[in-house]
This record gives sequence, structure tokens and C-alpha cells, in this order.
Amino acid sequence: GWVGELHPTPMRMWILMLDGEVEFEASDGNRRSLVPGSALLLEDTHGKGHRSHVIGGNIATLAVVQMPVPGR
Repeated sequence: GWVGELHPTPMRMWILMLDGEVEFEASDGNRRSLVPGSALLLEDTHGKGHRSHVIGGNIATLAVVQMPVPGR
């Protein structure tokens, strides 16, 4: 039932879904659900960002890989 309110990601990062299910919603309304084995590259470091929330009653387990900023 966890909900993350609208926010930009603090840095570019890959989200790798290990267990459970999480839905991400971009500020333009585009939604994507992550299930075990799927991945999402978050790059919305500016602007309104995204919302995210756990779907269903299971605990969500994610791996996060921080990415370098291009050009640095």
C-alpha cells in the first residue's frame, strides 16, 4: 500500500523489480507497472517528476542502480 507522491528522481537510476508490483505514473499521466524481472530507467531529474505506488498486498522489493550524469 506504499505511495510515493509526485517528485523528480534525485538522479538517473535503473529500477529493477525483484518481487511484488509497483506502478509508476509520469507527470504526463503515462503509467507503467513493474513486475518481477522488469526494469525502468528513471531520468526525470527535473520538472514535476513521477508518482509511484505498490500494487496489491505484497511487499515490493527493488534493486536500484545509480547512473552517472551524461557528460560528467
